[in-house]
Amino acid sequence: MAGSAAILLSIILLGHEHIPDVLGARLAIDSALPWLGLAIPLLLLLAAVARAKTAAALVLVPTLSWLVMFGGVIIPPPPAAAAPPGTTLTVATQNLAAGNPDPGKTLRELSRRSPDILALEEVVNPIDSAGLSEWPYQVRVGSVMLLSKYPVIDSEPLTLGLGWKRALHATLDSPAGPVSVYVIHADSARLTDHTPRNTMIEDLTRLVSHDAAPRIVALGDFNAASYDTTMAGLNALLTEAKPTTGGFGFTWPREFPLIRLDHILTRGFHDAGLTVQDTTGSDHLALLSTLDTR
Repeated sequence: MAGSAAILLSIILLGHEHIPDVLGARLAIDSALPWLGLAIPLLLLLAAVARAKTAAALVLVPTLSWLVMFGGVIIPPPPAAAAPPGTTLTVATQNLAAGNPDPGKTLRELSRRSPDILALEEVVNPIDSAGLSEWPYQVRVGSVMLLSKYPVIDSEPLTLGLGWKRALHATLDSPAGPVSVYVIHADSARLTDHTPRNTMIEDLTRLVSHDAAPRIVALGDFNAASYDTTMAGLNALLTEAKPTTGGFGFTWPREFPLIRLDHILTRGFHDAGLTVQDTTGSDHLALLSTLDTR
């Protein structure tokens, strides 16, 4: 039994993108992939109780599969050398949550890290203008906002295949040169209906694939895990930094994070690490990344 389960677990880990998306099966598995490693000690225990040496050996297959997929993620990267002044760009994303009673307080907590570029999602409740003053250049499309310390050269709303606007694109005039920025709040993903979310991510992937800008940042609430099959195309075009402390950088739910729904993906920057910041009022943790522009 343990041996058969070990083989099945290996197939799921290595071939999850080929699982038929019926009744949300692939979505559920994609979202839970890192947590499937918890089954490995249980399988070893079952093999030990049954004194089944063959089964115990078979458990090595999913163990190695899991380590190949996630071993490089959970180990903290070596500390990056301090970048000279003026050669970094700090970007952040925060889902404010529609039910946030004081989004201004959430922004004040974010401003302690003084991000140069800040993406906000679920901007529903009014925000005092004083809370936005740190970022003089602002673009809003529906409930998503881009706040920037650098001038906005141009901007446009994006529907990303849907009939309403939940994303935007802007070009910023940063000290490192123009930066193409995409802010997205993808539609919710439900087991029985995640087609609109998939459509948005796939359309964003198409836009990025045709974007000739040397520096790109795509950030926001994608409502998709890092290993979601729908993210594969975007992950092939852009890079997401590893958390500086190691681990998976889960962002939701805030009280007990189980999955990373929020992402900062880039091109044209050196990897300078990713950090998760706890802010009050939201059900999402914030993500911050300091990008090396050299």
